Amino acid sequence: MKKSKLFICIVVIYFILVGLPSPASAKSTVRRYRGTPSVLVNKYWKYTPSHTNATQYFYGTHNTFVAKHTYRGSFRSSVISWMGLFGYYVIQGVDSKKTNYHDWWFIKPNKNFSKIRFGFITIPQNDIPKHEPAYYANKVATRTSLVTAILH
Repeated sequence: MKKSKLFICIVVIYFILVGLPSPASAKSTVRRYRGTPSVLVNKYWKYTPSHTNATQYFYGTHNTFVAKHTYRGSFRSSVISWMGLFGYYVIQGVDSKKTNYHDWWFIKPNKNFSKIRFGFITIPQNDIPKHEPAYYANKVATRTSLVTAILH
């Protein structure tokens, strides 16, 4: 309960503060940056849910984050901004299917980016996530190649 309140307070502060674009890590304090975090650009991951054989693919470009073959189908988030929070990259982007909705991505990579803990939600534009990043980042994806991610 206390962590949820803390997360909500930090997100409110996030919307009040305006950050300038500059390099930062996921361990940063609450500053907002534009585009996809540079450490996530041109990195590709795959995830296979335990209840199915359908593999999902995720990757970032300079201004978008892409999901393929998810329960929502394939979609692309035009990245507005991101911030580092509790060791997670929290990325907010405009949903490609519903422009009045935002996709929120929660990504925590290991040291060499071979695996990530991740999750995402889609909520109305004026809403904010109700839980801390660890609540949403409940899946583990492994690195894959560009060819595999793009072709599938």
